[in-house]
Amino acid sequence: MSSDTRNDLDTDLEVLEPQPTPQRTSFFLSDWWLFGSMAACSAVALVVSFILSVDAWLIAAEPDTILSCDINSYMSCGEVAKTWQATLVGFPNAFWGILFETVVLCVAVAKLMGSQFSRLFMFFLQGFYTFAIVFALWLFYQSAFVIHIFCPLCLVITVTTIMEWFDLFRVNIRDKGLYMPAALRPKLEQAVGYNLDMLAAFLMLVGLAMVIIINYGQYFFR
Repeated sequence: MSSDTRNDLDTDLEVLEPQPTPQRTSFFLSDWWLFGSMAACSAVALVVSFILSVDAWLIAAEPDTILSCDINSYMSCGEVAKTWQATLVGFPNAFWGILFETVVLCVAVAKLMGSQFSRLFMFFLQGFYTFAIVFALWLFYQSAFVIHIFCPLCLVITVTTIMEWFDLFRVNIRDKGLYMPAALRPKLEQAVGYNLDMLAAFLMLVGLAMVIIINYGQYFFR
């Protein structure tokens, strides 16, 4: 058999051999889902933060002002705005919301447009937003168990902050943006692959809703 014939047969065999099937990336791990979700949540939260900032100025000028989100004695933005927790560092907490949400919105839009950020930047962004979610949950605790009054618009901020944190966490696990022990990384990647992080976010939101319903449902639904 000539060398040309052998080459032809080898080529035919290569064609007949099954080619590896390209792995399909989950839609929930795609940039469009993750950064689209982050952009939408941060845009909503940014608008709400501006509204709360304006309301804070109105309350400062006239403490008896009735706000549009003053629903009853247990759901009142105005009453919460008068507490010390609403101005923890000397100015309205809504100003923090404007800062945090602007940063996340800019990053999400930039990523959707194809921009790249360093691993160190994404690591610090996760830490930056970890502070935000801890602060949001602390404010929720204060409303539920100390003040005993909820701010409806503040609850929107709490929900969007939780969703944004988990979106950012998923991005950083997918892109290896977090510094962590080597043994921990594959476990987190597997958990994200099974959408366990999304389940954790859902359960957290359900837990917050249950706190409100169990402790204050009788006042809201009577």
